[in-house]
Amino acid sequence: MDVKEDGVPAAIFEALPPSHRVQFRAEYDEALEAAHDLARFKQVQTLLRQWRLRAIAYARPGYEEAVQDALQWE
Repeated sequence: MDVKEDGVPAAIFEALPPSHRVQFRAEYDEALEAAHDLARFKQVQTLLRQWRLRAIAYARPGYEEAVQDALQWE
């Protein structure tokens, strides 16, 4: 799936590593519920944009190793 297309929840979900899918789904469902208040509708778009960028980052070669290296310096 191509996550470069902004705002496609199914593409984002499929591109995410399984370990991140539950969190994405929970945040997405929460944003959809909040979108019933039109003043908060943009929250859905923002959430999808953030998770799309995360999915792209998670797919980069060496990402997990870089995270582990960074955590060792905490």
